[in-house]
Amino acid sequence: MTAFLGLLATIAQKVLAGLAGEFLRQRRHDKAIGENTLLKSQIRSRKAIDRAKKTSERRDLGAVRDRLRERAGKR
Repeated sequence: MTAFLGLLATIAQKVLAGLAGEFLRQRRHDKAIGENTLLKSQIRSRKAIDRAKKTSERRDLGAVRDRLRERAGKR
């Protein structure tokens, strides 16, 4: 009987260790996915900021060009 209980205890211990290991692996995986998602969103944000800056610079250059044309037309 004690051998049987010992065997049951060993099996239960291995099952619990396997479950705990799987839980930790899944947590690491979820964390890595979360970090990757955050990184992707930061990259998208930086790209959006860069695009906005370029657009703004183009508008500024267009406005300067238009003013120069106006001045040239007045002369």
